[in-house]
Amino acid sequence: MPKMPASSRRSATSTFNCHVLPAFGTRGLASLRRGEIEAWAAGLPLARRTANRVTVLLGTMLHAAVADGLIAANPARGAKRPRVDGQPVVPFTDGEIEALRAAAPDWFAVALTLGLGAGLRQAEATGLTLDRIDFLRRELTVDRQLISLKAGEMRLGPPKSKRSYRTVPLADTVVQALARHVELHGVGDHGVVLHGPTGRAVAQARFGCVWRTTRRRAGLPEARFHDSRHTVASTLMSSGVSVPAAAEYLGHTPAVLLSTYAHLLPADHDRARQVVEAGFSESWCVTGVSPGLVSASPPRR
Repeated sequence: MPKMPASSRRSATSTFNCHVLPAFGTRGLASLRRGEIEAWAAGLPLARRTANRVTVLLGTMLHAAVADGLIAANPARGAKRPRVDGQPVVPFTDGEIEALRAAAPDWFAVALTLGLGAGLRQAEATGLTLDRIDFLRRELTVDRQLISLKAGEMRLGPPKSKRSYRTVPLADTVVQALARHVELHGVGDHGVVLHGPTGRAVAQARFGCVWRTTRRRAGLPEARFHDSRHTVASTLMSSGVSVPAAAEYLGHTPAVLLSTYAHLLPADHDRARQVVEAGFSESWCVTGVSPGLVSASPPRR
């Protein structure tokens, strides 16, 4: 089993300490029952998506306990989890993008460029170094991310998954914006493009604080930086970029991209009519018979 990233391990530990331990910390594993796990999950004072993740964490831990021979069966197996209704993603509008740009500190504006112009995740944006940008070929390479550790320590580490390793094509406006940022602000520690006024890389907590201030000033209290990736995906797909290509640029699988963004694909009704019309017209020209009598093969029996 691959080693869990440090950030994921911290998140899981925090979740366990806050929600699992208070409810079941004094109980023996063998005494847990599916019904009480369902009741606990339904009563978690969390958003349903978050409560679902907490329940999954408990189930995963109990599954490991079965594998280690600590209990005979997983009491969370088959337990109902808080239902998560998939809400369609909503990309930023042009007006919202302009408001975010106007509200962002000068040194932080490049984060919007990397999110909205290249579809980078937050840790990929904070971990991007100048040597990963090819200004002549108009592309950047994603092969690492900034990992925030305890006590404010940070390091560059591998990206989220194998799919996250990728080369992203850059529009001319994005190349120009990146060049302008480097000209005005230089690079920070280890050559990072996004850095604070002191040159220090931007840790996860610091990024979150600046982002929340920016979105509040922009009048978008619920906006997430991850919504910038949704905006890139919607722009690519609604403009006719193929699903495999868009998935590669964003570090997704085509299946994930389609399941998340299919509702953003343009309706191809007119195009479908034109294609069928052209195909049938060619047949009519060859056969010289009326449309109602065209038959490419004998009738099915």
